[in-house]
Parts: sequence; C-alpha cells; structure tokens
Amino acid sequence: MSNPNRHYDKSHLSIDQAEERGFVHRDYIAHCFRWSHVVKTLMSRHQYKGAHILDVGCGKDQPLPRLLYSNKMTGFKYTGIDMNSMDFHPTLAKAHANGKVEVGLMEQTDSSIVLPEELPWGKADFLVAFEILEHIQPYICRRMIKSWKEQVHENGILFVSTPVYNGSAAANHINEMGRKTLGKAFESMGFTILGNYGTFASKSDMYPNMTEEHKSVYDKLREYYDSNVLSTIFAPMYPQGSRNNLWVLRNSFTPAGEDMFLGWKLDENQNANILDLFRDAPKTD
Repeated sequence: MSNPNRHYDKSHLSIDQAEERGFVHRDYIAHCFRWSHVVKTLMSRHQYKGAHILDVGCGKDQPLPRLLYSNKMTGFKYTGIDMNSMDFHPTLAKAHANGKVEVGLMEQTDSSIVLPEELPWGKADFLVAFEILEHIQPYICRRMIKSWKEQVHENGILFVSTPVYNGSAAANHINEMGRKTLGKAFESMGFTILGNYGTFASKSDMYPNMTEEHKSVYDKLREYYDSNVLSTIFAPMYPQGSRNNLWVLRNSFTPAGEDMFLGWKLDENQNANILDLFRDAPKTD
C-alpha cells in the first residue's frame, strides 16, 4: 500500500479507462450493476419523482445521474460530492438547463463534515456511497457514517458498497473492513440493514457455498461467459463469499433479530474491527 498514513485516497474508476483495455473488468461490471440496482429501486413506484438524491464520492464522470436521466427519469434533485475537482457532464448540464433535473455539485469536498443545511436542497431522501469507505482512514469513516444520520431524512434509504477484507487489501485502499465488522458498525450507529448483497466474487470463494442447483447453472453459463461476468451474476446471493458487498440501509433502527448482524461475533482475522471506527483522530504536530 503506497503511503498508508494518508487520510484520503482520491483514485476513481472511469469507463473510458475500462474501455481502453479492450474489455470491462468485473470491478466495473459490478459498478454498473450497483447503479442499475439504485435505478431499479428508484423506478419502483416512481420514487425518484421529487426526491433528493445525495451521491457521496460521485466521481468525475457523474455516472449515476446520467444513468437515471438516460432511463427517462426526470424531476429529481441530485447532489454530487467528491474530493476531486469536477465539471458538469455535458448531458447533465443540458438536463439541468432544460429543467429536467436539478443538479448541484460540491467538488473538493469532504462530505463527512458537510452539514445538512449546506446541501443544495437540505436533507436527502436517498444516499448513494459506492466505493468510498475503503479510501478513507477509520476515524474519517466513523465521522462519515455518523454524518449520514443527519444528511438523510429519517427512514431515508442508503446504498453503500465497499470491499470485504479477505486478508489483503488493494494498493489504493486505506481502510478495508470485514463484512461482520461493517454490519455491526451500521447497526451500532442507528441504521437498519434492509439488504446485504455480494457484487463480485471469485469462484474459489463462492462455488463451495453454492447449492447444487446454482452450481449446475454456473457450470452451464461458463460455456459462454468469462469469469468476469460470472463473478457478478451469482455474487448477490453469496455476500459472505464475495470480495465486495452492497448494503441497503434505512435511516432508523429496528432491534435486530437472529438473522441480523448485531449479535454476530466478529471475525478474528481482520485488519479493522468495530473499535477502529470509534477511535479518535490521530494527533498531528
């Protein structure tokens, strides 16, 4: 890991970079499927109408609102926050100018210190934070998750994705966490876990846990699809064996049942545990 003491990592994933390699890697396929999951949810009962969508770490290309707009979804308010500098994507600029959507961008901004009244339209109805938590120090991660409680309306819905620590972390990641660690952290901070899905998984981690029926389908599809595609198709059903998870949260807390995370014992071999998220910020000279 380069410079592990840095507080933020500002790397981002671009579709242009993915296309330059001649194929789309599972990381980007999984990104596309995450965005499509949000679109599917917001499309249900036309929940996007009049909604304020807060996109934390939206990326320079602002792919989520562009996907919403390309699916003929209009009438929503969108706030994108990113640590990098940004310009309006031409598609969004045109939609905004025509009054189809309302777009606000907050560039070079740490969203964890943004107050609700500083957002263009106040508290959000939906929050999306894809591949953010692993790029910040644990104390900032704690601060960010706590800030979501205030930035999102009560009973608002959050979509959060992040890698699952499996013994080694990507070079540009500062803070990968275990699945149980993060689940317990969400609940301890007052969120209800509505869903937990894998976004991509290696066959070696997923296949042993599959039902015989799923193995049969997997083997049949392998005749056509490569491993990048297969790793994303079956992962949602096997979050415990996935390298990356998507969490769907509600901004209110319901006491956990036996199937929830609050009563789970933490994994012993993790690079972070729940106490890491509550530790104080490091002292600076």
